[in-house]
Amino acid sequence: MDLSERVLHEGLEIDLRFRDRKPDFGDLFTICGFENENRPPKTRMFANLGDLGFEQVDDYFAIRADSDVGDAELVWLFPLRDGVEDDHPIGPIGSIRLSFRVLWHPPNCVAKFIEVARTMVEHLPVDAWYRARDRVFDAESLADQLSTDAAIIQSYWDSRGVACGSKEALTISW
Repeated sequence: MDLSERVLHEGLEIDLRFRDRKPDFGDLFTICGFENENRPPKTRMFANLGDLGFEQVDDYFAIRADSDVGDAELVWLFPLRDGVEDDHPIGPIGSIRLSFRVLWHPPNCVAKFIEVARTMVEHLPVDAWYRARDRVFDAESLADQLSTDAAIIQSYWDSRGVACGSKEALTISW
């Protein structure tokens, strides 16, 4: 196993770095399936991704879990400024981070995260930098690596008697 303690605890994170056109908050907000009346979009970059299920949660975006098992938010999306999460981005936004905490969700939830990551890499003008492996992946290779690493994380916790997504797992933080 070659994943860091941070990854084993915090899970999978992908930074989607915009190549040239960089969105503003209004553009990013359309990932929720509608426009923010206070910040109208300048592009339609995210408009066809509304079916992924993101909604605004606090200052960020998330896809909520459709089960009472595990954490309430399944996939998080954070705008980034200089590689740091930015809760009030004005724009342009240089990158966004997708985050999935494997420990806090049942194993069957990994597929949704992989679907979201693959879809976004295929439909946005981005380079997908996978933090755990410190390199850029294409959509297909990224999906394969995420699946492999999620299985490693699940196995790690199973070997310690902790079921991913259990009440016990939700009490473990890094």
